[in-house]
Amino acid sequence: MEKINGFILYLDIIGYRSLMESPYVQELERFFDWLSDDQMERNLYLSFDSNYKNRNIIYRFFSDNLLIVCESSKDNLEDFARMMALNSYLQWQCFMLGILTRGSIRYGEISYNDKLLFGLDLVETVKLEENHSEPCVIVDEKLNILYERWLKSYYSRNGSSVFNKRRTKKYYVCPPFCTHWPKALELVDCICGAKKYFSYFERIPLEKAHLEKTKWVIEEINNFFSLKEEYGLSLDMSKDCYEFKQGNVSLVSGLITELEV
Repeated sequence: MEKINGFILYLDIIGYRSLMESPYVQELERFFDWLSDDQMERNLYLSFDSNYKNRNIIYRFFSDNLLIVCESSKDNLEDFARMMALNSYLQWQCFMLGILTRGSIRYGEISYNDKLLFGLDLVETVKLEENHSEPCVIVDEKLNILYERWLKSYYSRNGSSVFNKRRTKKYYVCPPFCTHWPKALELVDCICGAKKYFSYFERIPLEKAHLEKTKWVIEEINNFFSLKEEYGLSLDMSKDCYEFKQGNVSLVSGLITELEV
């Protein structure tokens, strides 16, 4: 087996079993077939430019998770920023199809061959992902200096945001929407993505726990873009229904089930 040191991105699908048991499973299968083939190559191209084929980037798909390792030095801000961009592409493509994800980014050593990825740092990356419930990616505290440098660079290009002043517990959060596009386009894509997300489930009851995690995403969109007319997700358990609204205008509504994700 060979060994490399680099940035490790781990993504896990939230509520995978419920998705597999829903009428939505064929759509899910087509999506992962698309993502694991040509689209993954496009995502790498968009994040790392055309030079990505000359880089040592390893990725593996499993049933409900994805692991990507980019060989790099620990203080390489450019590669760290590229992994953050790659993550936002992946999380948002999932979100636009009704799939919530959470994950983690660490730096470490991985042993690998054509069939296997192995190593203590991989275990620690998975453990970091398991220690939070929000549908976002957590950056390891050991990368906090690099993360702060990335924030400063990003916001100097795209304008300030309330998000860069907020911290959750002791770790650093990368929200599940793009951090690499111009702000105006980013907002439009977020809202269109959220509407598309709910439209897939209008006739299929959604689990309460899944909706609460989605509500977290909507609140982060409001915070990130400092919206004056906020988008909201309300849950009415007395009627077993939810409603996604822009101000007082209803955009999408549907049913709630008490099943847990």
